[in-house]
Amino acid sequence: MLMSLRVRGALTIALSIQFVALGSIGLELLGLHIPILRQTVWFIYLTFVPGILIITILKMKLSVIKAILYSVGLSISFLMFTGLGINFLLPIIGVRPISEGSIVIIINILISFLLLMCYLRNRGFLDRSVSTKPFDINTVFSLSRCFYLYIVFLPIFGCYLLNFFNNNSILLFFLILISVIPLLIMTGKVPREDYSFLIWIISIALLLRASLISMFFVRTDAYSEYYFANLVIRNNLWDSTLPISVNSALSIVMLIPIYSIGCGIDPTWYIKAIYPVIFSFTPLGLYFIYKDQTNEKIAFLSTFFFMSIPAFLDWISLNSRQGIAELFLVLLILLMLDKGINGVRKTFLSLIFAFSIIVSHYGLSYIFMFLLATTLTLFFLSGKLTKLYNEPVGIMNPTFVILYVVGTLSWYMYTSDSKGFSIIPNFAMHVVTEFNKFLSPESSSAISIMTQELPFSLEILKVLIIVSIFFTFIGLADSLFKLRRGETFSLGYYLFSIVSYLMIFTSILPHVSISLNVGRIFHISSIFYSPFCVIGAVKLPQYIVKVLKYRSKRVSMKIYEGKRVSSFFLSLFLCCFFLFSSGFISVALTKDYPHPLLVTPAKVQDYVKDGKIEMWKTHVYNCYVTERDVSGAQWLSKNRKVKAKVWADLQSCWMPLSAYGMLGPPAEGAWWQYAVTHVLTNETKIDEGYIYLRGLNVNEGILSPSGHSEDWFSVSDISYVLNNSNKTYTNGYSELYYR
Repeated sequence: MLMSLRVRGALTIALSIQFVALGSIGLELLGLHIPILRQTVWFIYLTFVPGILIITILKMKLSVIKAILYSVGLSISFLMFTGLGINFLLPIIGVRPISEGSIVIIINILISFLLLMCYLRNRGFLDRSVSTKPFDINTVFSLSRCFYLYIVFLPIFGCYLLNFFNNNSILLFFLILISVIPLLIMTGKVPREDYSFLIWIISIALLLRASLISMFFVRTDAYSEYYFANLVIRNNLWDSTLPISVNSALSIVMLIPIYSIGCGIDPTWYIKAIYPVIFSFTPLGLYFIYKDQTNEKIAFLSTFFFMSIPAFLDWISLNSRQGIAELFLVLLILLMLDKGINGVRKTFLSLIFAFSIIVSHYGLSYIFMFLLATTLTLFFLSGKLTKLYNEPVGIMNPTFVILYVVGTLSWYMYTSDSKGFSIIPNFAMHVVTEFNKFLSPESSSAISIMTQELPFSLEILKVLIIVSIFFTFIGLADSLFKLRRGETFSLGYYLFSIVSYLMIFTSILPHVSISLNVGRIFHISSIFYSPFCVIGAVKLPQYIVKVLKYRSKRVSMKIYEGKRVSSFFLSLFLCCFFLFSSGFISVALTKDYPHPLLVTPAKVQDYVKDGKIEMWKTHVYNCYVTERDVSGAQWLSKNRKVKAKVWADLQSCWMPLSAYGMLGPPAEGAWWQYAVTHVLTNETKIDEGYIYLRGLNVNEGILSPSGHSEDWFSVSDISYVLNNSNKTYTNGYSELYYR
């Protein structure tokens, strides 16, 4: 039975979801709490309904999957800019904007307005299809796709076993299962019509595998995001003047409070559960970007490579501001390559997605600004400027680039006391003043990583990353010749990929990789160049076979032999790259690196071979916060003297004290005007204040004054301070002293 998404159906579904969403709140007001009803309905309501209505109003003809992708992006933009608007308008009439009443009423009024607009725009043909391609419901709910859903449950169950029983066996099995998928794709075992669904399932599973570790967070970025989002919820208002760059991100100060209030959940579970589902659409969008310019297999494997990069498998799952910005970046690229959308619709959506990038994350905003300006310059220098307007990638329009640059600089100049804007001159100044340290490990984390001695499994991972960069070079070179014949990528996308590829090498410059993080640079660049890496890995064995054929004069060697070798080689490379990146090899085979997403603090000693047990314990503990750490932070927050300072190691300041103690970032985190917490070192002189110790300090006797695990000292080094202080709190894991 063939079905198509019709306007009448879209209106009916949207109205039904709105009714159930309001009903779920009404039931709670009556004292009837149905488990996960409100959370599920409001997630669907906020994530899809506004976007679907906007698409219907614009009368866009889209395939079902592209309609879903654009609807997610438009819904997120709708929520952020709605929150921004009411934050400044409602206080004028004496109403607190970021409260349950305000959020529920305003969002429902605006969605009702969209429903009315949708009806008025389409009342003459309510049965008009908004999808150009019908879909078979039997295909959508096929047996194979139902089986793929089980992939999602493996990391959920595996995280449960790791969190409560220190058992990582299910997670290791899950990683093996994912690693063999490239081989199944290359051998044709997976139907092509399942590729997009499988990409989405793999994406969700990998992101949840990282986000569900621990009942709290495993990275400091999430704790700062939690603090500022919770500050907005507590105050029912966003203070746009707070002088720290994180406060400029609407993806934090608007999106998290709106979802938390609408779904009735703590911000913790937005970051750990809702955000990973939203970000999982990013690889799906990339798949369509790559498919439109190559073929299904290359697109799938390119997206798999993107998801195999360490940053995707690790910290991006809990860095929601960058993840949301990346989603908009991918949607912007997808839109500009979409030949089915033209004119005013494309311009309108381009501006929405571009400005959404700007207000979501300062780092990616500036990086994309650099990519835009540099790529446009390449067009100009190559004498191709006259061809810009014939290119599918319309973001190469000079007017668009100017609008984006002005929008970016203006937003960060007038929010958060210009802290986001000051990043640019400060960054440039550091690069120039430290240029005499070129290629010095102290000034470049990229050089430091390349030169420092790491466990064997991580050394192999370094080699694989370098190999992938080499493959990308081959892929870019091969595609250049086809580009001249118009057989492959669009010129605009190709130049974007060239610039992003070259951006990797800027990480060796002084201060660049320290400020931007070498992993972030590699991850963002891979958005563009991943298909070229896969193409390069395919082409290299074919070139080798041709050379061998020529040298050996074996005329009988057929061309398919080269293709067979390249298919096997690519599958093997992606499998190995994924297993090393995910930490499987380090934990299951070599047992030389305690990967924080596979090893709990209680098991660190089983995965250390270099004798640096204190360093690796610090490394793993710095990613974990326990319930008793949080209990100590919350007790301190409630019972401390108001003006008293709090001293703790760096991760304690950023993690339990900042977020769950709501004491804010430490003085060393560009927050000195408001700082309550200060980093404790073995040279700290404390006249008066509290000393907070977490599990690493109490149980292992280790203090970590920085984010580098090799930088640690013994608690006994400050015993003179503790012995002359009063212990005011202990729960057997976390302790507080006052002097």
